[in-house]
Amino acid sequence: MSSEQELRELAAQLQSSGGVPGSEPLRQFLKLCREVRAPNSELVARYGVMLLQHHRKALAEDELWLVHEQVATAALECGACPLAAQLIRAVLQRFPEDSVRAKRLQGMFYEAQGKVPRAEEFYHGIIEQQPTNQMIAKRLVAAARTKGDLPAAVEYLRTYLDHWMNDRDAWEELAELYLEMGLYRQAAFCLEEVLTLAPSEPNVAVRYADALLTLGGAANARTARAYYSRAVTLTQGRSARALYGLVACAAQLQGQQGGSSDAGSNPEAQELPGAAAAALVALYRERAPGKVPLVEALLKRQGLV
Repeated sequence: MSSEQELRELAAQLQSSGGVPGSEPLRQFLKLCREVRAPNSELVARYGVMLLQHHRKALAEDELWLVHEQVATAALECGACPLAAQLIRAVLQRFPEDSVRAKRLQGMFYEAQGKVPRAEEFYHGIIEQQPTNQMIAKRLVAAARTKGDLPAAVEYLRTYLDHWMNDRDAWEELAELYLEMGLYRQAAFCLEEVLTLAPSEPNVAVRYADALLTLGGAANARTARAYYSRAVTLTQGRSARALYGLVACAAQLQGQQGGSSDAGSNPEAQELPGAAAAALVALYRERAPGKVPLVEALLKRQGLV
């Protein structure tokens, strides 16, 4: 049984139990949440409080303070700041204020309250002690985004990726930031990295193709067409966005220098827009029949139906 499945079953068991569960299922639930990093903030806060209130003596010293941190973080994530403040005060009484553990929790508390500059002071203090602290590096990115300082968030992420190049989520977030800033070439580079980490995900192929098509130019349009085609294949023709992308590529290549020669030298490329248009109409007939006339009118203007 996988950890994720075990966690789901344990959560169902705890939710169906009456009263206060025993210490073991509560401890195991929190342990599994830490291991799989599941987004169960509300449940972690609820069951963590039960564990600390009713079974505190069942916890060894290290586990006791690990649970304090875990529950405080979960409380902040679900907006339960009074609970988080109570737990953080307990941590501060037990550990020095200049410890990484204390600084991290204080920074997260200030960040949750919207006091981002104060939070950043604590985060920078940790980075000075531990330059490769992965969690704090990500918190600095989040803090910069909260302030609306996208260039700073980009720099933090670039520094982060110097240490953790295989973090797909970080590459995707960096691509998103570049897109927000209108830097499509840089976004495309980031999405290329995501594609190396997730080559079989159609949504990534479509996003990469979108960025290339936005950049413009016949070469980019041809490459975009290849990735839209890949997405169509991976989804067995069920991705409307990829099909629209193929139609858009045809429109961009038509009339561009080299566009006609591309079609003439590549029969498959010449047939692709018409096939995509037909698939798109069929998909709309199945999913949204009322919109078929609008789609057909759009495709007719491009000479595809």
